[in-house]
Amino acid sequence: MRNNYFQALGFIAAIGVSVNANAALIGQWDFNGSVAGTPGNDAVLSAPTGLDTSGYNFDSGNGVAINVAGITDTYAIEMQFSLDSNDSGYQRLISFDGIAEDYGLYAYDNYIYFYDASPDIDNFTFSAGEAMTLKVSRDGSTDTFSAYLNDNFLWDFDDSSNLAVITDPSQMLNFFVDDGSENPSGFVDSIKVFDGNDNASTVPVPATMYLFLTGLLGLMRLRKKTREHS
Repeated sequence: MRNNYFQALGFIAAIGVSVNANAALIGQWDFNGSVAGTPGNDAVLSAPTGLDTSGYNFDSGNGVAINVAGITDTYAIEMQFSLDSNDSGYQRLISFDGIAEDYGLYAYDNYIYFYDASPDIDNFTFSAGEAMTLKVSRDGSTDTFSAYLNDNFLWDFDDSSNLAVITDPSQMLNFFVDDGSENPSGFVDSIKVFDGNDNASTVPVPATMYLFLTGLLGLMRLRKKTREHS
């Protein structure tokens, strides 16, 4: 029984850790008065006057472009940012093809959506001006694209059409800018890009799973005590 107890405890710890600790940081941009990546190339800002020591305040149409040369079809991106509006229809967050097509990652009103491939669900939403962390990843071995908002799993989808593969010839990722009217305004604190499909942070596990496992541990301990006193 003691061995079973610690095996279950180890399983609970294991399911909450990173699924890929080998992902390497391609670049991190903190926008703390500088566009320099650490490591990585300098970010390109549409309106550099919006940059201060706290981050980059961008108006509509004034986004960020980052060179991610060498990235493959397996990667992860983590963004810390806020949007000024959560009821403006489509607001483009990331373009993977140099803004050549409409598909890409958007905020749609108050939830996150990949046009036109991800499930259209709003289980986890955001407020105007809310500081949020958005993590997306693509696994080239399975063509799976996944998204998390504030460590809550949003959705994943089969990207066998390569909509989320970076196809811009200059290998630029474009953030918060659109070729039409779907330009957001807001604030970005940091952007990180990794060359693996996990960003070495904890992978969230549904609360129901934790409740089940912790309840199971409790039953195992109770059974052990009962046997000891019988």
